[in-house]
Amino acid sequence: MTKVFLDMDGVISDFRKAYDEISHHCDDLKFKEAVRDHEIFTKLGFMPNAQSLLNLLFNDLQVEVEILSSLGTHDAEIAELARQQKEHWLNMHGILCKRNFVNSWAYKHRYAVHQSVMIDDRHDVIENFVTAGGLGVIYSHEDWGSMEYKIRQAVTRAKQLGVNSADLHIQKH
Repeated sequence: MTKVFLDMDGVISDFRKAYDEISHHCDDLKFKEAVRDHEIFTKLGFMPNAQSLLNLLFNDLQVEVEILSSLGTHDAEIAELARQQKEHWLNMHGILCKRNFVNSWAYKHRYAVHQSVMIDDRHDVIENFVTAGGLGVIYSHEDWGSMEYKIRQAVTRAKQLGVNSADLHIQKH
């Protein structure tokens, strides 16, 4: 089955806005402080069009959806706090699917498999994911019509790869 990996920060949740609001009140706010002292990941709002994206993935398309999000740190304590906060946020908003967390965006490509699609707002994540064998969509919340089309195209292509693989397997026997 086609699998779609969905990033959180910058795709469905608005980390930048929450960070800017907290740092406005705190001079020289560091990521560790934002996680440890302000529990930033529990306070995120939705990105524009996030609900449309979630509806498309969970209701319209016949795909398996998994969260694939970076914790933003290799510090074990902060990473665990960030994971707990992100889990809380997902549960609070009823996003109940498998969750995968990596310490850095640079590790997301390890999840690329045949028939998988990554939706992420970082170009480098998508480039690495595609190089590793998956398909990717560089997400932007600004033009939902264009994004919906690109996501549908990527999912259709991933499904075609599965059909073509099955046809090849049958023809070999």
